[in-house]
Amino acid sequence: MLRRAQEAESTIPSVVPEIVHRLGLQASARRIYRALTVPDELAAWWTRDVTGSGELGSVLGFGFQRRTIVFRFFVQELSEPKVVRWRCLGGHPEWKDTEIAFVLTPTSDGTALDFEHRGWRSASSIYRGSFVDWAQSLASLQAYVDLGKGWPHPG
Repeated sequence: MLRRAQEAESTIPSVVPEIVHRLGLQASARRIYRALTVPDELAAWWTRDVTGSGELGSVLGFGFQRRTIVFRFFVQELSEPKVVRWRCLGGHPEWKDTEIAFVLTPTSDGTALDFEHRGWRSASSIYRGSFVDWAQSLASLQAYVDLGKGWPHPG
């Protein structure tokens, strides 16, 4: 019986994991868009170590752990104040070629933020850790745009 269960398990198709979060924010879409596109504002909620301009076609760098890891993102789409989309150029092998999107939709009491980090190759430990890290970073973004103070990684 155990053999059949193992055989059945091996025929289950693997699912490519994705990180998806949805937040309701009090801030306007324009305010949130600015926090996602201006380097000094990104440094106020994600990591203090930010390089690049944030302009369409540019490369943003985000340093962590005293720059032992630096995520680099190509800014591939900016649609003010609705969409910010980045493609990861490097930093960690599991992040390379993944895509991050922030989609903003005005609501009656603020803005809905749909966050997606797609293109993962596997549900590795870095994926699982990133899922939690993004939840914490997005909570920092929410505190920053709604209350005026986030808690960015020191860099």
